[in-house]
Amino acid sequence: MTVEEYRKFCHTAVPELTSLNASCQRQFSIGAWEHWRYDAECGTLTFSAGGFPKVIATVQLVGTTSTRSHSWLWGWANESVPPTQTILLAEVRRFGEAESLTILTQPEWPDDEHHGWEMAAITTKIIGAKGAYRAPRGSGGYSYYAYTDLRFADQFPGGTLSVQ
Repeated sequence: MTVEEYRKFCHTAVPELTSLNASCQRQFSIGAWEHWRYDAECGTLTFSAGGFPKVIATVQLVGTTSTRSHSWLWGWANESVPPTQTILLAEVRRFGEAESLTILTQPEWPDDEHHGWEMAAITTKIIGAKGAYRAPRGSGGYSYYAYTDLRFADQFPGGTLSVQ
């Protein structure tokens, strides 16, 4: 893929993600809930209000940005992330390898928060995700998640989850 083809690809992926996220906002009020919680073991983001889970999203951790090191780290390269939470990112790496796009195959590189949204958009497009979410990290920076499924908590298999 040429640089120009990559730019066109990004210029379609980003507005597509914006549209998907608007749909998630309309249907599930993503961004309006009081709290969110990431459960790495289950691979879920739980959005809650009043101490009760309202929406549960099954996610893949796309990657993280750091305001300290001004870097991007792909989720698959983060040793603290369970491999099951990044398994679909193998499709992104394969795409990057096939198209000679080192930005999709290099584990870490200098970055700012805008590239994080771009990588989330590209990932969402490649894996067919339903949208993406950016959450602040306590250490400074953001985590980017791609939703593979979204449900109201009362529709989640196995009942509702507890919120801590």
